[in-house]
Amino acid sequence: MPAIAQSIDCRTQRPWYSRSDSNMIGTSAFFYWKSILVNKLRNFPIPEYHLALLVIGITLNYWSKTAFVFTNGIPGYLTGGIAIFIAVSLMIWAIYVFANESTEKPGSLQTAGPYRLTRNPMYLGWSLLLLGIGLLLGSWWLLIGVLLAMAITNFRVIPSEEKFLHDRFGDEFNEYTRSVRRWV
Repeated sequence: MPAIAQSIDCRTQRPWYSRSDSNMIGTSAFFYWKSILVNKLRNFPIPEYHLALLVIGITLNYWSKTAFVFTNGIPGYLTGGIAIFIAVSLMIWAIYVFANESTEKPGSLQTAGPYRLTRNPMYLGWSLLLLGIGLLLGSWWLLIGVLLAMAITNFRVIPSEEKFLHDRFGDEFNEYTRSVRRWV
């Protein structure tokens, strides 16, 4: 039987992965944290239409500085900041609960954590984030973008996801939809 070839560091006569010089320590730490981040965020949906509406809203806000902007003052800034804080907290909580589950073929129906409050915490988080940025900037364009994003999510995206979950989990999903609302 042939021996299994192994890459050896010529200087130390040890396998390449056991090197302990300073260059490898930094590289190993980078790849270690990168793998953790990628693993945790692999189920984090980034709805392209939310991002597109955010970019379009900010661009239109910049171009029409006086025509379609409102002055909101401290209450608007405070409300926007709270909306952003809730959005980010909700998305982080949902990522934490859903991190070890596959979105392609989920093994179980997620009903813990933020999924006890809303069936779509990540989409709700994205909408709240868009709302918060709109309030902070005082932009009607972004507030219109929130309405468009929620309409797209509610009428195009969620129905197909709910059909998939109904086909996958049946009565368990039906019971869940009776006890937990789609948004809040």
